[in-house]
Amino acid sequence: MKSEAKPTPLAVLLAAMHAKWDEGDLDGAAALARAAAPYVHPRRATERPLQPDIAAHRLTDAELDLFSDPAGEGAPPQDSLIPP
Repeated sequence: MKSEAKPTPLAVLLAAMHAKWDEGDLDGAAALARAAAPYVHPRRATERPLQPDIAAHRLTDAELDLFSDPAGEGAPPQDSLIPP
């Protein structure tokens, strides 16, 4: 006996959303749209870079050495490396 392919949860959400829309139930359609949105529309990457641009030519040798620390224990806070 061959089984039919079952719809995915996202397909069920979208079908129900479209049915609510067609029935004129805009609040119901909006609630289902909110539930489905994270699976349809990926989140945008952060606008802020994870590490600010650092003017390496303005750093002292001691500050540059902190970046080459293999254990990563001596890295200063990022704000302390941003030139004024």
